[in-house]
Amino acid sequence: MAITATPRPWSRTNRLIVDAAERLGVEALPLGSEASDFFMRLRWPDAPEGPRSVLISKTRSPFLTQVAQTLANHKFLSRERLAAHGLPVVAGLLLDEASDPSEEPRAAARAREFLAAHGRLVAKPNWGNRGIGVLTGIEDFTGLVAAYRHASARDRDEEALFEPELPGTNLRVAIIGGRYEGAVEIRRPRLRGDGRHSARERIAALNRDPRRGSWRRPSLVTFDEIELTLVEDRLAAVGLGLDDPLPPG
Repeated sequence: MAITATPRPWSRTNRLIVDAAERLGVEALPLGSEASDFFMRLRWPDAPEGPRSVLISKTRSPFLTQVAQTLANHKFLSRERLAAHGLPVVAGLLLDEASDPSEEPRAAARAREFLAAHGRLVAKPNWGNRGIGVLTGIEDFTGLVAAYRHASARDRDEEALFEPELPGTNLRVAIIGGRYEGAVEIRRPRLRGDGRHSARERIAALNRDPRRGSWRRPSLVTFDEIELTLVEDRLAAVGLGLDDPLPPG
């Protein structure tokens, strides 16, 4: 199925690449159904040995592994690439600074339709990592708008990605040399308030567990230290700080 990109003006760097490609008889095409200024496909339809194409990320050579790593960090486009090869992927709705659901009627309609279809959503920065900016349990349009603002503010391109919230087991699988070598189940800690202690106090108590390690104390231990940055980000989404007493439950 052909993918038609959402029109978006290229940056100055990419316009220079497009102009140079055209002079050489090479097509410069957006990658994916939601065009990203970070990626472009260069296609040479009249190459002597037959049509050829490569993916580039701005001025980075297509032969650098950095291009693949950057594409893997772009959740929406990498998912479309996997789907194009027949792999199952979860549904996704990408919203950017031009499609704020609280201001743009078409974006609001798309967001409401996606919410109605899936019932309960997760919001993520499209370029994010380590769980920063991720919000779960989104069940109404007001919560969706708040999650969009929270996630897009933490994204390198001001994009927020919405997905259905799916139950399941979080596995991290190690593949070395194309072979499965092992897997580990990831279980995230849950912080429950008692109405008296702050998140900072509760986390400090948990981190005193000798089974928890950190980059400051490298060792082969069972658990990682809980980082305040991640908890602070999650609390900010509900209007709390690290030193505020956590409400019961």
